[in-house]
Amino acid sequence: MHHKLEFFGTGKAVMRHFLVILLFLSPWAAQAKIVPWLELEDSRETSIAEPVFGGKAVVYETGLQRKRTLVLVHGLGQDGARIWKDTIEALSNRFHIVAFDLPGFGASDKGNRLYSPRAYVDFIQYVTSKFVDRPFALVGHSMGATLSMQFAAENPDKVERLVMIDAAGVLHRAVFSGHLSSLGFELIPEVYPRQTEVMSNIVRTTLGRLEGTTLQARAVLESETARAKLLQANPTRIAGLALALEDYSAVINQVKSPTLILWGQDDPIAPLRTGKLLAGKIRNSRLRVLPGMGHSPMLESPETFNKLLYKELTRSDEDFERLAIEENYALPSYSDQATEVVECNAVASEVVYEGDFKRIDINGCEHVIIRNSHVSELDVYNGKVVIENSHIRGLGMRIDDSQVAMTGGSVQGVLAIHTEDSVLDLAGVDIDGLETALYSEGENEVYFSVSQLSSRFNKGGQHIAYFLLDKDEL
Repeated sequence: MHHKLEFFGTGKAVMRHFLVILLFLSPWAAQAKIVPWLELEDSRETSIAEPVFGGKAVVYETGLQRKRTLVLVHGLGQDGARIWKDTIEALSNRFHIVAFDLPGFGASDKGNRLYSPRAYVDFIQYVTSKFVDRPFALVGHSMGATLSMQFAAENPDKVERLVMIDAAGVLHRAVFSGHLSSLGFELIPEVYPRQTEVMSNIVRTTLGRLEGTTLQARAVLESETARAKLLQANPTRIAGLALALEDYSAVINQVKSPTLILWGQDDPIAPLRTGKLLAGKIRNSRLRVLPGMGHSPMLESPETFNKLLYKELTRSDEDFERLAIEENYALPSYSDQATEVVECNAVASEVVYEGDFKRIDINGCEHVIIRNSHVSELDVYNGKVVIENSHIRGLGMRIDDSQVAMTGGSVQGVLAIHTEDSVLDLAGVDIDGLETALYSEGENEVYFSVSQLSSRFNKGGQHIAYFLLDKDEL
């Protein structure tokens, strides 16, 4: 009688034993165990010595036998990768999932380190090189979304899909600080008097005049002693400050991976405006707004979020590319010559303009929205105007004693913007002055977030606050 020796059993048991053997052959085998907070038998938690911050970091995996890999990157918060619990459990039957606690958060080491975006991107590079051997889908939330964007820009061959959820830290800190302050920590170290009052009330004039404090803030980040004294060596405060000082002007234009931008419609931390900016600047991207959700859709409505994410990640490449064209957010910069002229005079209720216009005159109206429009000339006097995804080309824009916030699109002219005693907040805007991009009369505050400027004086990215005086030019 012949006896067949069965060392491992059959079917799924064989696979489990095989994975166990691979686990013990890995360099982290002695420290790997089942993830205690996941209800998945094939999960594993691995403690690694990482070289970027020089400490211990914890990496979580499940679905080891799956063909496609999904990498998840969390944002600020001591829960770390645990924010992805429901997502991991819902998608583990389709993906090999890799998540981790960023250094300074969760179960990874914490200390007085420089938790900068640059260092975190290097950390993601290290972890994915050790745990992933093929192109992967990359999903990031809040700070993790901006880190994922930077990683995708630098590694287009590694990221087959990019999903950004309520990305934080893209806008200039003078614009964004009010949203981040709701997290309960101060972003800028105490480098000038009455700073807390300034930051909590977002006194933009003060911030504009104190743009030079950026150097002092960076000096705080670079100094271990200053981080301990001014930031209490707190990883959240250090990472928050470093994120607030980052300039993503060059990064956004380098993203080539098909990108889905998800945004909670009621996000109080990262404004929807940021999502519109990203959708207007990242090629091959789509914006999906989630009604009734805030900053963390995966926690607020996990079932809805996970179904949406699963559907998007399992689309074919052809389907994804088709939708990127059909649902493209960015308005083309060209248009037929428009003839319509419209005026708004001291209207108290909201007024919305959408379409093609030869000229828009706004006088005394404080609730004006211009969206998805081509405008040859825009004049604003004593008004408050929001401009979204629009192009002002021809005679440009004249702003007098007004407040204008523009997101996406472009302004072009011999003199692109003429501003007098006004406040301009320009995010993701391309400003092209054939001679002058911006001319100041009186005193003007101008805030650039990840914008581009071209004139005889300047050319290149702008992520800065200016306090301009009479006859200043850019």
